[in-house]
Amino acid sequence: MANCEVCGKWAGIGREKHDYDCSVQTERGPDFLAGTAPSQPDVNVSRYGVAVINRYRQAYSRAGLINSFGGVVKVMALVIGGLIAVSGFISCASSAGNSFGGGIGVVVGGSSFVIGIIFGFLGYAFGALIQSVGQQLMAQLDTAVNGSPFLTEDQKAGAMSLR
Repeated sequence: MANCEVCGKWAGIGREKHDYDCSVQTERGPDFLAGTAPSQPDVNVSRYGVAVINRYRQAYSRAGLINSFGGVVKVMALVIGGLIAVSGFISCASSAGNSFGGGIGVVVGGSSFVIGIIFGFLGYAFGALIQSVGQQLMAQLDTAVNGSPFLTEDQKAGAMSLR
């Protein structure tokens, strides 16, 4: 049944009534339904709420760890790639004026410079991919928390660190 038996409004697929007491909310008027009236505390707080919040907080911490690790990979790639590129540039510049083996030094220094630039770019891109995995996990957790029937609105906001 898709419509609520109490108020007649949409309750969801396979549901006979809302999770909340819709008869009380319709008696309070349209201001309450619009969210302009102060919200009442939910007296039907689930006994599973605390366990669910702990599970979500652990998942959010792991997602944050993945995101932070991606940031570290990006910084390290730029630092190491930059050091390789600078050492190649210095090698190239110092051997350019040298008559003995100057051509080989320029080639090796130039190659080191290019390898450093490529390493920094690829490492930065890899770090960005790692961060995107962490962000996707956070987005999936936001969806799961928002749709959880075990949590009140305040518990949902607390689990997502919105308050």
